[in-house]
Amino acid sequence: MRKWSNIVLGVWLLLTGAVALFDLSIPESKTLLAMLGLATGILIVMGDREVKLHKNLGRVLLAGWLILGALLTLISLHFNYSETLMAILAMAAGITILIGT
Repeated sequence: MRKWSNIVLGVWLLLTGAVALFDLSIPESKTLLAMLGLATGILIVMGDREVKLHKNLGRVLLAGWLILGALLTLISLHFNYSETLMAILAMAAGITILIGT
């Protein structure tokens, strides 16, 4: 399962980067990217559920960021400080992944 989560994550990252960098106008690209992000988050959670939380905290935070970001986009949900929360979650995931937790 972890292999699939990495593959879907890679595709999501490539598409997200290409859309932003090359200003691509793909019909429903926000919805497509949100659905891929949601799938990636779910695959990460499913693939890492056997591993102890403290050993995989970075991936768990990444999954949370992907799932929350997808839900915010798909159901047009916004609340006070949602962008701040997403930024903090992204930074926490990045830091914990880089330090190897």
